[in-house]
Amino acid sequence: FDKDELNFGEVSIQTRKTLNLVLTNNSNKTAKLKMKPLILTNCFTIVNAVRDVPPHSSFNFIVEFIPLKDTTYSDEFTVYTNDTCSTIKLTGIGVQPDVETNVKDGILFIGHSVVYNAIEKSFDIINKSNFKISFTLRTIKSGKKNKTGLRPFCYTPYMGDIDALGKCTVKVEFNGDH
Repeated sequence: FDKDELNFGEVSIQTRKTLNLVLTNNSNKTAKLKMKPLILTNCFTIVNAVRDVPPHSSFNFIVEFIPLKDTTYSDEFTVYTNDTCSTIKLTGIGVQPDVETNVKDGILFIGHSVVYNAIEKSFDIINKSNFKISFTLRTIKSGKKNKTGLRPFCYTPYMGDIDALGKCTVKVEFNGDH
């Protein structure tokens, strides 16, 4: 393998992270690889199928980590042939993200608007975790649809990343048409 250990670092629970791992065949004959199974409860998966590797060639494995709980995970990934065996340690930590907003009581009151007049307000999403997180804003429940078919609320940005212990300001625009 091109590494001694494959460390995924801290990954949010139920979030997917993949890393590449290169295996090189240094022999003069084709390596007919077999793989020992990984422990299912350790949340590591080999995404691509194991292939035979021609002499003096390399094969790129894609290793996936999806933690289920906020704990430390480790496993060993072993590939072998009739003549050789290679093992690499897989490690990762599942972490629970901690975010909050500066919206009082969890409700952002935009205000009253005249028809076809847009109103803008903003709020902050604050990442209290010591790792970067990604977010996506989506509507959980919709009210009446606009006559034009457009959504009455628009979020800018509606998705993005927030650095560790950072914040992101989101602008909300309301366009009422009736």
